[in-house]
Amino acid sequence: MSTNLLKNPFKNINRYSGQLYHGTTKESAAKIMTDNFTMSSKNTLHLGQGVYFYDNEIYAIWWTLRDYMKKQSDDIEELDSDTGTNKKKWEEFYQKVYGYFEERFAVIETCFENVRCLDLDNVKNKLTLEEIYVKFYRKTIISKELKGLSVYEFLFKCSNFKDEYDMIVLTTNNYSTMIGRPKDHRLFPYMNLPYRIYCLKNIKAIKSVEKINIELENIEDCIHFVVLKNKLYEKKERRKMYKNNRIREISENYKFKEKIEDEANDGTISRRLVQGVFDFLDSLTDEEFERMLDECGNNDDNVPNGPFHMSREDYERVKDMDPETAVRELGW
Repeated sequence: MSTNLLKNPFKNINRYSGQLYHGTTKESAAKIMTDNFTMSSKNTLHLGQGVYFYDNEIYAIWWTLRDYMKKQSDDIEELDSDTGTNKKKWEEFYQKVYGYFEERFAVIETCFENVRCLDLDNVKNKLTLEEIYVKFYRKTIISKELKGLSVYEFLFKCSNFKDEYDMIVLTTNNYSTMIGRPKDHRLFPYMNLPYRIYCLKNIKAIKSVEKINIELENIEDCIHFVVLKNKLYEKKERRKMYKNNRIREISENYKFKEKIEDEANDGTISRRLVQGVFDFLDSLTDEEFERMLDECGNNDDNVPNGPFHMSREDYERVKDMDPETAVRELGW
């Protein structure tokens, strides 16, 4: 495949100067200090191949401890439900996690100066990326050479991006941690819990590296970050459950169920297709979801094309496809 499939369509190059943080094992940290970083060989990570950084050491600590903290989720939930009144238990838990981190992990502070960044938080860049995805990625990713690549790695494989940018930057987890909005919500520091991911594509852009000391206070902050992430996850799960329940409640009113009722009764309906529908609906924002329900209505004569309106011909055409392909083929 031609490496000139795409020219650089993005209109601006952001520059980054400052410190970023990378969490890793003690063994890897020692190697980094002597031999510098090496590029990840995985193509399917968040932003493709590269070295990943955060702009705060707390996130770097969390990355190293994420699997361990999952195993401690019951203890964290119990301590959090105690509303912080049992100070001794919290202190013991902090010490336990701190000891685990100190024994196994380290955080590297990396200095950058005037690094060329593709900032995907920029609205114009987001729109351009969406256009690239629709026009090129979805049609090209089926090739053997590119199969399994993230869309971001695709950009670097099939364009001159690697000559234009040293780093990709993207904010993730940009969701509210609270249910409802208090009147003074703008004053809440954790109303939202976003953090930026920095994927370095050019090792030569690193100016210096230094191993930093992690204090008990940093571990405490990391644990409370995990508490907030857990609350966020619970909220997202409740939202997902609400959507699925609403879908099931209204499904009786749609042609979709009528058209494939016999297949459902004898178990021949494609479960993958149905799961694809639910995955698609779960990707909608609350506004998009409610608008879809309003537009579909309950009138069989005025039901637009959508997840609960499918002709027999359409169903036969897509029933054996994987969910993503089926949803795209039907134009949902």
